[in-house]
Amino acid sequence: MNILKSFISNYFIAFCGFGLLLFTEKKIGSDINPLLIILMVLGIGIMYNLDPYINSIKNLLSKNSNLNNNQTGFASILFVLLLGLFLFFGLIKIMTVLSLFILLIATTLGILYQLPIVIIRENHFSLKNIPYLKVPLIALVWTIITLIIPLIEVNKMNGENYLFITERFLFIFAVAIPFDIRDYEKDKKKGIYTYPVIWNNRVSKLISIVSIFGFLFCVYLNKKAIMPISLSLYFTGLYAIIFILRSSTKRNKTFFTFGVDGVLLAPIGFYWIILCMLSLR
Repeated sequence: MNILKSFISNYFIAFCGFGLLLFTEKKIGSDINPLLIILMVLGIGIMYNLDPYINSIKNLLSKNSNLNNNQTGFASILFVLLLGLFLFFGLIKIMTVLSLFILLIATTLGILYQLPIVIIRENHFSLKNIPYLKVPLIALVWTIITLIIPLIEVNKMNGENYLFITERFLFIFAVAIPFDIRDYEKDKKKGIYTYPVIWNNRVSKLISIVSIFGFLFCVYLNKKAIMPISLSLYFTGLYAIIFILRSSTKRNKTFFTFGVDGVLLAPIGFYWIILCMLSLR
């Protein structure tokens, strides 16, 4: 049952990525290749389901690993490589060289975020162990996948959209912090210095809300966005603040999976609701 819940949770986040890609399409006013969207969403799903394979690789790197662990570790590495090759050969046919290069950077960061890059006395250290880096890294990878690559693919990566990129980064940054609040005890034990561990939950919530206000300010500055787009983002900001304020270590997994993660679906959700309301006038 726990495995099923974890599977649903990790692929729900991929569905949230799908929602953000759809909203990106609406905001930039250009169609994104449907195959690209499918492969990107599949990639997000795979990335968020790497934990069992990362653990197997950690066992392989451990001095106390036995033959069975080694076989499992090698099998995990092979499986991840095969999945990566499948996605790579699917994407190489439809993406520009620049997009592929940037995607490779984002994928590498995503893997190194979880995969141990330094081992000291059986302690595994990955990029997320670097103080203050965890949330900005998540925000950067998500911004690349759900916005920068689509902009490059439709040839709209220009100065006019830098504000949109900042807006997306601040939005993901704010939404990622509640998960650090949830993982406070676990991160503290593992020596992962997140904002709640370094300061406290109250300060972390304040940082998240300030980020949301920065996001809303970017929306305000973007005068070229049509009314349904801007309005949907304003509602999204307010909706996000509700879940940020309600976040705590006592909240259950459902709250974070379908509540906080669900905030990523809010832009496209509010956009469709506003369009429906306007059509009824």
